[in-house]
Amino acid sequence: MKANYFSITIYIKGRGKAFKGIRVYDTDNYNEVYKILLDGLLKYYYLADILKIDVSLLSENSIQVKEYLEQKSKKNETNSN
Repeated sequence: MKANYFSITIYIKGRGKAFKGIRVYDTDNYNEVYKILLDGLLKYYYLADILKIDVSLLSENSIQVKEYLEQKSKKNETNSN
């Protein structure tokens, strides 16, 4: 199955800034990605503290994905040296 890129934004009660990032999952099902994220968050936060989880699928040609892949490539080059 093809990897899909998702833009993730997570809002936590009492935290001034939301967690934001791009993640890669082997599914294009929003509900599966949401469940994966929620299960991971519940290891560190109470359900009542998780205000909102925004999940959106990104095109492989989007600027965000290109920047993400570029940063990842630079990081891998740095780690291999």
